[in-house]
Amino acid sequence: MHMYRQIAHEPDKINRFAEIERVEPRYKLYSKYYQSEQFPDFAKTVDIELQADMSGQDGFVEPGIVRRGFYVEQIEHWLSVFDREQFLFLEQESLRGNLLKETLQRIARFLEVPPEWKQSTFKAKHVRSYEGMYIDSKTKTKLFRLYKKKNQGLNELTGLVLNWPCLVVSD
Repeated sequence: MHMYRQIAHEPDKINRFAEIERVEPRYKLYSKYYQSEQFPDFAKTVDIELQADMSGQDGFVEPGIVRRGFYVEQIEHWLSVFDREQFLFLEQESLRGNLLKETLQRIARFLEVPPEWKQSTFKAKHVRSYEGMYIDSKTKTKLFRLYKKKNQGLNELTGLVLNWPCLVVSD
């Protein structure tokens, strides 16, 4: 969402989104977000996607801001294509700070490649400031309930122990 908001100031990218939508009408990024004067706030963005989904507009492919969080659905799809042994599931937090080196070693072992890298190459990329941005409680509750439902069984599927609030929220 934040990335799309930043792109609102890049006419070349917006024109590219318009062209993509013209060629492939399922991609609604341009018409939903860049034709109006002001980029919609997060709650409105969530509502746009949920309304499209509830009305059966399954072709509403991009942006899948909400659907990107349906991890079980996505993982099950890929498990129908590839063997489970071909996957290594990691928590995002393991790619930061003190856990990074150990995680990279684990990835190298999984891929059966020598762990050859230089510590100096570990620099944060795509760092964004989210200062002043928030999710209102109504939208947060709506998303937590949706993600709890859509991601039921995620821990078992990945073998991870995820204590995400949206997985443990009570009804």
